[in-house]
Amino acid sequence: MHRTNTTQLTVFQRPAPNAATFTFSSPDTIRISIPFGSKFDIRTHWHYTDLDTSKLTWVSGGPVIVSFGPRDKNRSASHSGARGFSHSCQLDEATSWGVLYNRNSANLEELLVVDIEANTKLHRNICSAILDRDKFPRLASTPFWIKGLFVLLSASSRLQEWLLEAMLRVQLQTIYYAHDYHIFHGRIPFDMFFVWPLTPEVPRATQLAFRSRFWVSKIVMSSCYWVGRILLGMRGEYEEYTPECRAQG
Repeated sequence: MHRTNTTQLTVFQRPAPNAATFTFSSPDTIRISIPFGSKFDIRTHWHYTDLDTSKLTWVSGGPVIVSFGPRDKNRSASHSGARGFSHSCQLDEATSWGVLYNRNSANLEELLVVDIEANTKLHRNICSAILDRDKFPRLASTPFWIKGLFVLLSASSRLQEWLLEAMLRVQLQTIYYAHDYHIFHGRIPFDMFFVWPLTPEVPRATQLAFRSRFWVSKIVMSSCYWVGRILLGMRGEYEEYTPECRAQG
């Protein structure tokens, strides 16, 4: 079995609980429609060489909240403007965004609609990999030992579901890492290791705790990338998912 050829698809439906509709309306613009109650969001992430989203525009529904700040400095700001507001992302920023739920959320419109000017190759590969999640045990590229593991777990749908989800997570991290898209995966709480007699060291510890988010992200994502590439038959980009583009890494 081969991966689904999605090069001609323009609309992708992501399943609950992170439900969202991705519409690829042009080579560099994606419309994202998020239904009320969805847990979909774009987690804090940053780039070093290739900016993913250059601009975000709130079209309708909402409201949307955008958090951003210098990638290498421990400060950030959040903004939720009126409809039509846009935010231009910078390469040296760390950014996240999502639906702003609050006590008035019951009065929200059905959909939050956002347009992003972004790397459509990245998001096409992500959406397509999610679409193909259940195919993974039967793909020609999946190693025999993984296929055997799925067979061994066939008596337990719960364990099979857990393994499918684990494989998808590795695949998504592999794609993100190949496209210079680095996600926040936590930090080391150095600032909790100091007590009151050592308060002069707290600022240094706080800075170390902040810097550790880059180390943790690098370890998690590079590990997923190489495990995916070497042991799981995965790639960072697929010809089947990428219109008029040769697959890479």
